[in-house]
Amino acid sequence: MTPEWQAHFLDDVCVRPEARERLYAGEPLQASDVIDPLPTRRRFSTISGNLVSFYLLQDMPDPVAVALWNGLDASRWMAEQEGLLVPFFARHGQAAVPGLLAFAQRRPVQALRAGRWLDSAELAALALKVRRGMKVARQPATDWLLTNPDTGAHVLLRQLFGADESAREDARAALHVLAAGGLQEALNQAARELGAAEQAGLTAALNEDPLLRLPARMPKLPTFFEPAKLHRPRLMGHGTALSDEAMGHLVLMLAICRPDQPYAGLDAVRAACTPASLAEFVWGLFEQWWAAGAPSKDAWALPALGLLGDDSTAHRLGPRAMRLAKEGAKARAVAMVDLLSAFGSDAALMHLSNLAERCKATQVRSRAAAQVDAVAQQRGLTRIELADRLVPTLGLEASRTLDFGPRQFSIGLDEALTPFVKDMNGARLKDLPKPRQSDDAAMAQAAALRFKQLKTELKGLAKVQLARLEQAMVVQRRWSLEDFQAFFVEHPLTRELAARLLWAVSDGSLQPVGFCRIAEDGTLADAHDKLFEPPPASQFAIVHPLRLPEAHRDAFLLQFADYEILQPFPQLNRETFALEPDEAQGSLIERVNGRDVATGAIIGLLDSGWLRGGDTDGGMVSRLDKPMDSAGLKAVLELDPGMPIMRLSEYPRQTLGRVFLQDAQGQTGSFSAVDPILCSELLRDLNRLAPFKAAA
Repeated sequence: MTPEWQAHFLDDVCVRPEARERLYAGEPLQASDVIDPLPTRRRFSTISGNLVSFYLLQDMPDPVAVALWNGLDASRWMAEQEGLLVPFFARHGQAAVPGLLAFAQRRPVQALRAGRWLDSAELAALALKVRRGMKVARQPATDWLLTNPDTGAHVLLRQLFGADESAREDARAALHVLAAGGLQEALNQAARELGAAEQAGLTAALNEDPLLRLPARMPKLPTFFEPAKLHRPRLMGHGTALSDEAMGHLVLMLAICRPDQPYAGLDAVRAACTPASLAEFVWGLFEQWWAAGAPSKDAWALPALGLLGDDSTAHRLGPRAMRLAKEGAKARAVAMVDLLSAFGSDAALMHLSNLAERCKATQVRSRAAAQVDAVAQQRGLTRIELADRLVPTLGLEASRTLDFGPRQFSIGLDEALTPFVKDMNGARLKDLPKPRQSDDAAMAQAAALRFKQLKTELKGLAKVQLARLEQAMVVQRRWSLEDFQAFFVEHPLTRELAARLLWAVSDGSLQPVGFCRIAEDGTLADAHDKLFEPPPASQFAIVHPLRLPEAHRDAFLLQFADYEILQPFPQLNRETFALEPDEAQGSLIERVNGRDVATGAIIGLLDSGWLRGGDTDGGMVSRLDKPMDSAGLKAVLELDPGMPIMRLSEYPRQTLGRVFLQDAQGQTGSFSAVDPILCSELLRDLNRLAPFKAAA
């Protein structure tokens, strides 16, 4: 940074000119060195109002940067930029601790995350305090203490055996979690250094009966809890359902759990009851809490899903998080993303992957993407490659039979992955029938629960998979022969979709070799319904109709009709469009300019890969953007009057403006450089917009 810009920055943070020489000499900033009262202004991008950015702080000379960090009022820093502090702390180390402590008093979560590798007894005490008192701070506080084990252990033990009651509770709340998390040896060493009394006290605290670790004041059963309306957990083996009283005890166990320290009695519950019945119970309890307005005093009902839920819970949570993000409830959506991350299962990762790819709320999408990218990197895959491996089988590979004892029913899936049942004669039924007196009651009940969970799981999963495969068709993604076999031919769930689609096959040099569908027996069939044998190094793609010769299209249309194959989304009969010559050579499409369409149709574009853009100072969405490549090229659709960000449907009519091409630098591009398939899909989206109809 030039001396001139350094002076500008010091002007903006209101440091008096006479104090600057001392700062450059390494002296600390004094209160009198800053103009007071602070002027409210915005000179340039280093400061917004009175909030100071971290960006240019890093470019100041070292002594000045440290003096400003340690000396400016902590309330003036832009807390959302805490990630920029990590390299700052790596550079300045312990010299930056005073400023971090001041910053942590206002922003403990951000401070503990950014200062994870800055060792300080004061930070250890702060971590213990906020860990007990702030739910959002528990994980960063725990991470800080485990990263600095020696300091963390000494401070924890001094507080555990100290005179301050509040500090003792801070230490007691963290002891068992930290010991189990890797701090045990550091605690033992710290106790040896402190003396025999502390050693004995630590041993006694760690050996305390976990079932007796109860809060000083037990909560009451929540008013929303209605046991008669909940699915009852059932005991292993004989299937006996829990009584109302036992369910009440279970609810209290969940109520006293901390996210990082579940009540030990839940282990016995999990060992005694069937996992599926517990998952249904806890989801029903969550829905009762939600229907009651999700009261904050009973917010434990959300993390309880992670304690007793299973993959069916993840399949319900993923769509709920997407819906909440779309409705603007970003904080709750983020909480659900964090809960899905804690599940750690492939089912939960699948929904995180979907949120990372399709969620329009930046905060939610970024949180999900961070989790998915971490797993993908660990497995040596891209995010898209990971998504292929996360599709669950839902037990369909083992059995598709619902057994009532004397009677059996089979499970089928339609083109939208909606499950249905067939009787022993193969006749399709409206639903799974009620048990008869002659049926085995326990088997029928287990079969009914399995079918209910399957419907629930597929409801959230189907939309994810259909959108994923349709997008793969649009971008012409390819799979190797081995991956095609593993992810589509042999997978019991995705095969239901893949067998309803037409596939293009190319050789190792990506030259076309033919088209095929997956036959009922798992072999491949060509346009004449004959066996198709792909070359060893072949690549498979879901063919887009623009890349399908008319003769092949007609042959496969007839074949699909003969076998009564319904497609999961339009493919063979998909509408295709082409740009006019003047449009193709330019950057502008004006054919929709001035058209009045329903705002609801515009909102629907958000589910087709479009993103909100052009937020004005008035909080209006004045345009939608559609990505056209991975380098930042996008098509921009102008809207008038636009839509309020928090009330998208407030104006029922939108008048379409221009559609133009813009690159990542904001410069116009040419449609001639865009794949014809992407141009066709862009025009298809615009053509499908419903016209505005005034109320009669």
